[in-house]
Amino acid sequence: MTDQLAIYLHDHLAGARFAVSLLADLREQKLNPEVAQCATQLLPEIEQDREALEGVAKAIGADAHTLKDIGAWIAQKAGRAKFTISEPLGVFEAVEFLALGVQGKMALWNALEAVRKLDDRLTGLDLAWLLARAREQHARLESLRVKLAADVLPVAEEAR
Repeated sequence: MTDQLAIYLHDHLAGARFAVSLLADLREQKLNPEVAQCATQLLPEIEQDREALEGVAKAIGADAHTLKDIGAWIAQKAGRAKFTISEPLGVFEAVEFLALGVQGKMALWNALEAVRKLDDRLTGLDLAWLLARAREQHARLESLRVKLAADVLPVAEEAR
């Protein structure tokens, strides 16, 4: 029988790897210093969250999913093509994507909290702290996203 938890964790690990790569790119972009600063601050936190998730996967005995890793790599490359971070709209969309991804991470931590009651392989993981940090990360990204929206998505003259 396939371990559904392992599959779920690997799906989130693929997303976390993509987020780390995207944050590294945003940190280096020169178009918006505020985005670069936010990415610089978030990158080590997101890397720590990914490491915590990798630890959970290892603790439950999840095997490496090579096809998922390849899929994540392809998605990463496609995402880089989509997020043209040399343009304001691309930076905005990248920040929005990260904000949505952190919401997914909050859902992950909540799901693991529910599963922990049934699966002792998840003991020792401070899910309350991880969830609180994800909420704070989302608040930072959402604040930045809304600020960028006002700058990047101007209202057409005929709508004024």
